Amino acid sequence: MNLRVDAFGKAVRQGEQKQIGGNERYVALCRRHFMQRTGAAG
Repeated sequence: MNLRVDAFGKAVRQGEQKQIGGNERYVALCRRHFMQRTGAAG
C-alpha cells in the first residue's frame, strides 16, 4: 500500500487524493503498517 506523507514524515489524511509529481511524498508499506500509520482500525 502507498501512504502519502508530509515534509515531516507524518501521514496525510486530508486534502487531494493524489499528488502529481510528488514521488518523495509516498511511502510503500504493508497493510499492517499502513493501518497503524493512518490510525485505521484493523
